[in-house]
This record gives sequence, structure tokens and C-alpha cells, in this order.
Amino acid sequence: MSENYRHHHHHHHHIDESEKFKLKNLSAQKRRKIIANITFTTLCVIAIVIIIFVIWLYMPGA
Repeated sequence: MSENYRHHHHHHHHIDESEKFKLKNLSAQKRRKIIANITFTTLCVIAIVIIIFVIWLYMPGA
């Protein structure tokens, strides 16, 4: 039983260093991509609202 536990612990430690770093990098990249998409979408929506507002202002009879 103690041998099995030791093996499991060693295996876990082996995964820990490199896998943790890879997963951390991947999640950081994904998070950056999501934030970039949200920012881009938000700016597009704001731009469209401003354009519609400007067109509405310059429409005759407004």
C-alpha cells in the first residue's frame, strides 16, 4: 500500500511542473483571446451606436 502511494505521489509530482506551466499558459492565452473578443465587440457596438446617432442628427426633419 505504501509503495502504491509513493508511486502515485511521484507520478503526480512529475506531471506537476511541466503540465502546470503548459495549462497556465493555455488558460492565459484563452483568457487573453476572450478579453480581446469582448473588447472588439464592445468597441464595434459603440461605433455603430455613434454612427446611427450621427446619421439621426443629420437627417432632415430631426
